[in-house]
Amino acid sequence: MRLFVILLCCLSLISCGGGSSDTTTVTVPPVNNSPDYLPVSSDINHATPAEVGIDEAVISGVYTQAASQNGLRSLLVLKNGQLVAEQYFNGQTAQQLQHVRSVTKTVTALLTGIAIDEGILSMQATLGEFFSGDYSFADARAQSVTVEQLLTMTSGYDWDESGAALYVEWAQSNEPVEFLLSRNLTSNPGETFTYNSATVHLLGVIISTVSETSLQQFAQSRLFEPLGINAIRWEILADGRHNGSAGLELRPIDQAKLGLLIQNNGLYTAPDGSAAQVVPESWVTALKQEQVELTGTYSALNYRGYGYLNWLGESAVLSDSTANYELAWGWGGQFILTHPASDLILVTNSDWSVGASQASQQQQAMLAILIDGLLNATAN
Repeated sequence: MRLFVILLCCLSLISCGGGSSDTTTVTVPPVNNSPDYLPVSSDINHATPAEVGIDEAVISGVYTQAASQNGLRSLLVLKNGQLVAEQYFNGQTAQQLQHVRSVTKTVTALLTGIAIDEGILSMQATLGEFFSGDYSFADARAQSVTVEQLLTMTSGYDWDESGAALYVEWAQSNEPVEFLLSRNLTSNPGETFTYNSATVHLLGVIISTVSETSLQQFAQSRLFEPLGINAIRWEILADGRHNGSAGLELRPIDQAKLGLLIQNNGLYTAPDGSAAQVVPESWVTALKQEQVELTGTYSALNYRGYGYLNWLGESAVLSDSTANYELAWGWGGQFILTHPASDLILVTNSDWSVGASQASQQQQAMLAILIDGLLNATAN
């Protein structure tokens, strides 16, 4: 898919200065000690921007810019494992569940790693092993598609998800698995990257099969409970299975916990200091490494590849040793950005129930804020 370079203006930070003479009185506005972006959630320990080395003016300017963005619902900033800023927009609150859309895919990737670690799933397991008994394959080559190829979007299926039409048709079908398996491949498995939500749903079905429970129940016991995530909704498709590609709803603060987990390679530390290796370190490390080569730009995002159901970017401003970041990305502007070098995590939610044009505008605007306004300005 051709990627167009979108040039967005850098964020303007408000500064003020002035002088006075013997005959002029300057009225200095009072300092706002209660900005709207003060953290409110108690699930993650708090810190002030100054305590973690971030210029307050940068945070203030970014949140001022964010407030003007169409569709924005939340913006959270974490540094050194602490919540630095948090604000909700357009009538949203901290306790509301937000559709994370394709951020669900990154969650499914984490669950895949857990299932492999438990010995109930293999990276080389194939679609034929799980579906040939109940479904027909229109293209025999698809039977050899592996779990690894589902994780890297290299199944080879004929699929175009550049707009919303095919996704909606698939998600509303009576038999989502059959909908995909009845299609042909346009390349051999493992050869070509093609973004495909339906294949990730198959991965969710596979996890449910090998764990002998629903995808939500597996996620709740293995991933969400250890992170203290108790408020969720998860879409169920017409076949009675949870949508493993885009069906999850979480509070923004719980999305931040996923960011902490990814940032720390599967280790999660609770506010009381207790820690647990929720996902194997080696798996999360691989999830964040380039598995598929991708190049190009989209708004402020410079692609450096694709991991396991996770986008990889690099800053054009930061040095080689600090440039890399990871991005769980959902339709319309749902993002969890993790930057290991600076221990910075950024979370945002936007209105997801919009058309392709509006979704793209929201995504571009939020990427500019996250990458240019926050990552490039605060990484140290």
